[in-house]
Amino acid sequence: MSLDPLPRARRVAALSFRLALVVVACGACLATRGTAQELDEDPVVGPRPTTSRVVAPQAGGAEVDPAQEPLGDAGADDATPESAGDATRAAIAAPDDPRVREADAARQAKDERLAEVVALQEAVREVISIGLADRQSGELLRDARSRAPDVDRLEREFRDLQRRLASAKLHRVRLAEEQRLAPDDAARAEAAATLRAQSDYESALEGYVEAAGALLRESKELLETLDSQLLWIGSAEPIDAAWAESVVSGALWLFGAKTWTELGGALARGARTNPLHLVVSVLLLLAAAGARRPAKRGLRDVAGLVGRVATDSFALTARALAYTFLLALPAPLALASVGSLLVTTNASRTTSALGEGLLVGAAVLLLLDFARQLCRAYGLADVHFRWNDAARKRLARHLKWFIAVQVAAAFVVSACEVGGPDEYGAGLGRMAFLSASVGLSVFLAIVFRPSDGVLSQVLPRDSIAWRLRRLWYGVLVLLPFALAVVAGAGFYYTATEVQGRFFTTGLVVLSGVVVYSLLQRALIVTRKRLAVQQAREKLAQMREARAREAGGEEEEASGEAVPELDLQTIDVGAVSQQSLSFIRLLVGGGTLAILWLVWQDVMPALARLDSVYLIDPSEADAVNGVVAAEGLAWWDVMLAGLSLLVTYIAARNLPPMVSLALSTRFHVDPGARYAASTLTRYFVVAVGVLVVTDQLDVDWSKAQWIIAALGVGLGFGLQEIVANFVSGIIILFERPIRIGDTVTVGADSGTVSKLQIRATTITDWDNKEILVPNKSFITERVVNWTLSNSVTRLLLPVGVAYGTDVNRAREAITDAVKSVPNVLDTPAPSVLFLGFGDSSLNFEVRAFVDDLGKRLTTLHELHVAINANFAEAGIEIPFPQRDLHIRSDDTRGPRANGGGDRD
Repeated sequence: MSLDPLPRARRVAALSFRLALVVVACGACLATRGTAQELDEDPVVGPRPTTSRVVAPQAGGAEVDPAQEPLGDAGADDATPESAGDATRAAIAAPDDPRVREADAARQAKDERLAEVVALQEAVREVISIGLADRQSGELLRDARSRAPDVDRLEREFRDLQRRLASAKLHRVRLAEEQRLAPDDAARAEAAATLRAQSDYESALEGYVEAAGALLRESKELLETLDSQLLWIGSAEPIDAAWAESVVSGALWLFGAKTWTELGGALARGARTNPLHLVVSVLLLLAAAGARRPAKRGLRDVAGLVGRVATDSFALTARALAYTFLLALPAPLALASVGSLLVTTNASRTTSALGEGLLVGAAVLLLLDFARQLCRAYGLADVHFRWNDAARKRLARHLKWFIAVQVAAAFVVSACEVGGPDEYGAGLGRMAFLSASVGLSVFLAIVFRPSDGVLSQVLPRDSIAWRLRRLWYGVLVLLPFALAVVAGAGFYYTATEVQGRFFTTGLVVLSGVVVYSLLQRALIVTRKRLAVQQAREKLAQMREARAREAGGEEEEASGEAVPELDLQTIDVGAVSQQSLSFIRLLVGGGTLAILWLVWQDVMPALARLDSVYLIDPSEADAVNGVVAAEGLAWWDVMLAGLSLLVTYIAARNLPPMVSLALSTRFHVDPGARYAASTLTRYFVVAVGVLVVTDQLDVDWSKAQWIIAALGVGLGFGLQEIVANFVSGIIILFERPIRIGDTVTVGADSGTVSKLQIRATTITDWDNKEILVPNKSFITERVVNWTLSNSVTRLLLPVGVAYGTDVNRAREAITDAVKSVPNVLDTPAPSVLFLGFGDSSLNFEVRAFVDDLGKRLTTLHELHVAINANFAEAGIEIPFPQRDLHIRSDDTRGPRANGGGDRD
């Protein structure tokens, strides 16, 4: 009995997921140890004073500390105004409100910290003004960078203070209303005292918020100044004979027996003090190691299902992605487990440095090994993405040694930066950096070689990238080597920053390629599914046509049928190309945006575009009153142009993707697909216009002349255009008519072939296109023959001669109607004797057909069948009968010439 590998893989994955949840829960439990201290501690002030807290009783015997809730309004949404007022009055019963003292103390601490930041900024500016880009200046600036406040934390604190201030103001309004509604003088006086206390607290809180905002602004300015200068100042001595001694001393420190003895002791202490961490880490490692074999089998099994029409789906690619991650997980997880245990132990600076190095090495190993597992046989790149086989094997082969070099270098560089004096980083750390740079240069030289490298198998020979292959190849290979030279010359900090961003750029580009391949894979699956669906529909139509031919049924051309519009069939090739273009735009734009965030700190020339103005702020108010007072920078213009380009491409390529998704996933009718794609285009254009106007800083409240022009235009004729546009939107949402419907508007009849902003196109029976304003479909009487049901009724009058047996004639007509194949059995046809005409006995045939295009051919067949049955039964179809009365008049009038009778 053999075990199915897929259920085993699922069980291992489920076990890993449960263990991850255990880790998260344990981390949350450990994190709660410091929660109480963090709640009582201001980020800058430190622990809050506890002697001034007033504890007020709360309903149910619980106690609330107003120092923890300085607004005095906790739970105000659930309490009545009277209970809220009682709680506030109890909180401020002391003559000196602790909330005011707390806000004043916090403001004072912010002011002191602000003074420190300002002094630090003055020192930084003085160092910069000296103009020496040597090691000592770099050390001073880096020391200032380490003592600068955490801007992200200050921003979070400032937003929280703004929310608290808004709540305090709202509570003051509520207290003022309580004072106004007080029933007597005593209650009114008490409410006034409460209101004064709240006003004092609000004033103190406003000062706190103002001080926090000033500190945030100055801290941002300080960091911007430091980041713009640090990259261009040397951080170490150039490589010389003394550098070898620092390398040896760093090696003796990192790899000496004392360090490893400390490492063993720290691991033992960590296991004793934090056994839960050890147990969870071991369980996760065992689960990850045990999942490797099922993951490999799962990749092979999934590969066997990919490409088959009956079994292929994007879910297989998602499963392969999970298996690939499981294959890359065990080794990084082991390094991260040991590193986190060393960091949390806090034994010594050396063990903390080793822990930091292991964590950084684990991150690098996870990313690079995931890329290697991506290229394995039967993996994502091989089966799902269909990458070039030679390129994939070359990349996987050389990633093995490249991973070892980069992980070791990352460990050494991080450990030396954290754990020892500067000579360790400038010595052994710089040695590891040089090794990593040379290894990266060699890796790029081998993998991307123009003659037989990875891209040589992929790039088209007529593309610009192929023609410029020597240029970009030289840049790729020489840049890491140049950074090694820069580091050797003493600009070690600059080299590490640029190298880190260069490495991150490679990972971002690789991630963009993977995301693009995943989206392309989803598009391919959707395209195949739609092609199969269309092929099945065509096959069913062919079988139906053959069945009619075998039964002797032939459709006769009426010469006046409903125009045929190919609404069901989607041009899969065209839609796929449009969708692929939009995916390229989406992934490429996202990749470039991320790369901009990565490189913006080291590209001050581009960053300055935000401060170079096309419209100076001092002249902004004079530009038609539309541009806001901040002016218009060149950076905003560039972003607006880019947004216009993205809007154009999205409006052109996104609607077909929506139509394709609706057709394959939800099987909606063509009219709904057209409406959804059209509304998507409108939405994209509207969002694009809003984004562009926001980037250009257009203030519509000041655009009086635009509103006035629109008003005049509406008054003189634009109302028709607006009415047609709004009617088109109503038609798309309400859908009284759809693409493919047969309609009659006034004297025009035909099939709706196009819905546009201003007018709707109708193709009539002569295959002429009639443009009907959209307003006509909303305000006039419209007949939609196929809105909810395509079944229509035919009325056929038939007359027989007087003297004919009525029952016999009705039977002959009924047999003729039933012999016509296009007449529906449900609803059943009927033949009725309606009355006596001038020349005939009048019958009426009422029959139903399921398609408007069959009406004329069915009428023809009914006439032929009824005429044949009447001839066979000897029933006469009468001619119109008229009675002619001839009247003679013998009266003779006078002669015309007025003479009498002649003899």
